[in-house]
Amino acid sequence: MYKPPALPIRTDRFHLRDYSPADEPEFIRYQTDPGFAIHHTADERGAQHARAVFRKFIDWQAETPRTHYQLAVCHAAEDDRLIGSCGIRMETPGAETADFGIELARRYWGRHRFAIEISEAIIDWAFTCFPLKALTADTAPGNVVAARLAESAGFTPVGVSEKRFWRLDKADWAPGARARSQGDA
Repeated sequence: MYKPPALPIRTDRFHLRDYSPADEPEFIRYQTDPGFAIHHTADERGAQHARAVFRKFIDWQAETPRTHYQLAVCHAAEDDRLIGSCGIRMETPGAETADFGIELARRYWGRHRFAIEISEAIIDWAFTCFPLKALTADTAPGNVVAARLAESAGFTPVGVSEKRFWRLDKADWAPGARARSQGDA
């Protein structure tokens, strides 16, 4: 019998949980910030697109068995305010590979290793809760900060086309070790 993994995921500063309908206005607000969308394509911008993405995240919660975990990132010090999104998305139940993604509202970019702490939490959760052998990710070619985050989490570049593609093998996963050895990425 399928048993979904426990949520929320908690760190010292963040709660990673399923979205609720009440999160939609804040999600759309940060998604439509022109500075937030600098690495997005034209069809990935605007309130209509943000609303459609948000609805997809809500719909994924009803999957059985569930293969898409796109979670609200909430900042505990700000009354659990929604500040971004992170996720693990598998093609099929029991998949050996999943896509990883993270985004933070622009006001939280570059702040006190937020993205590193959140990434480590969801990557560790994914490798613990699912039979995954690897995670993949993609970044916009010009998004140097996202590339540094991928590298700090242990992802290695595996290709470039319209995006940069990354891979992290479970055997290479060591939470915190790479970020600490590479300084404040």
